[in-house]
Amino acid sequence: MWPGPTLPPQVETALGEPQEAPQTRPGKIAEVERDNLPGKTGRGHGGQQSREDKGTEMSCGENSDNQDQEQRPERQAGYAANQASQDHSIASAPIGAKGHSSSELWQGFAEVASNDRKIEGRSIQSGAVDATRTPMLGVVVIGRNEGDRLVDCLASLRHVDGPVVYVDSGSTDGSETVARCAGADVVALDPAVPFTAARARNAGWRRLLQTWPHLSYVQFLDGDCRIDPTWLPAAVECLRQRHDVAVVMGRRRERYRTRSIYNAICDDEWDGPAGEVIECGGDVLSRAEVLRQLGGYRDDLIAGEEPELCVRLRRRGHRIWRLDREMSLHDANIVRFSQWWRRSVRAGHAYAQVHLIHQRAPERIWGANLRRSLSWSMLLPAAVIAGALLHPAWLSLALLYPIQILRLRRRQKSFKRATLSVIGKFAEMQGVLQYLIHRVARRRQRLIEYK
Repeated sequence: MWPGPTLPPQVETALGEPQEAPQTRPGKIAEVERDNLPGKTGRGHGGQQSREDKGTEMSCGENSDNQDQEQRPERQAGYAANQASQDHSIASAPIGAKGHSSSELWQGFAEVASNDRKIEGRSIQSGAVDATRTPMLGVVVIGRNEGDRLVDCLASLRHVDGPVVYVDSGSTDGSETVARCAGADVVALDPAVPFTAARARNAGWRRLLQTWPHLSYVQFLDGDCRIDPTWLPAAVECLRQRHDVAVVMGRRRERYRTRSIYNAICDDEWDGPAGEVIECGGDVLSRAEVLRQLGGYRDDLIAGEEPELCVRLRRRGHRIWRLDREMSLHDANIVRFSQWWRRSVRAGHAYAQVHLIHQRAPERIWGANLRRSLSWSMLLPAAVIAGALLHPAWLSLALLYPIQILRLRRRQKSFKRATLSVIGKFAEMQGVLQYLIHRVARRRQRLIEYK
């Protein structure tokens, strides 16, 4: 069921006989099921837009390709071939870079409208969230050039009986148009101010509470994630029963864990024991009142904004809780070493910035991470080089690297993972140094993107 504007002809054809689209309130996601759209990717306010649309974007229902209808059989065949060869993959290049228009994205959305999803052989049925168990709930989705991952994300929210705000950070792939046509309330961030996920989340929850001031809960969701249909009722029930808990999270999984060792590493990072935790990730359900009290995230953090917020939450006596339940599927889509390196650089930047912000806090957040990065990437190499100038025997200190790899291999059950863990300390230190240089120069670090 599609909201508001007239649909492109190919969308109406795929869905069946054209019918008058019912009017839905701004922010309510249309009830449309969605399967994978291979071959496209990427990483606001319904009604009035917070800034003018780019000239290259098309409005809801506008067809930018006059031959879409004629080419539809060929495109369908291309989809089928791509699915067979790529295991229902989501490619890594932005839609715009591959020549796909917003109308093509909508066509693909419609062509799979009645299908169930299938993730690595496991069917995910389209279960509805019980509206009676999720009252006063809004959702904030953030993204930048997420392409079909964003379509998938919004489709997973189709049964949420509450407003959905999508915050876009300078996408060039038509994400704003897709989100608006799906029924989300779209906020487009001003590109004159450096983009950060923290800034986007703040803009989202503030728009939610400005438009719907009586909301009790805010679910944050990254645009490359798909929410589990059973998550919201369980999360809301937890906050209802545990008044000392301000933020609740569940199990985030990598959608394509086996596609690369980097995806598998991410999947393990998301895992952890149920119960009270000291920090959370990006996909969480939070009390709206707590966001008001603390002012949300720190806009200037390019990463690590969630653990930083958790420090302030615990300082106020709030608790963070992890449920032993499925929460979301994430598509890290890290298939190259260079991507993993940049992600590690971003982590090092976050370690340094957040640690210095809260260096007087009792837990001294990420102090141990900084010490490990400094030891393996700077102190040990310096000792080897300095010692070698005195006597060649000092070169034996370099053997500590393979010894550390073998030690980690026993714990991680993988020689590749152990090796990446050691190499990653150099990438993390690069991020630390970048932060310190920008701090001394009083320049603001821009996003470190890995997709």
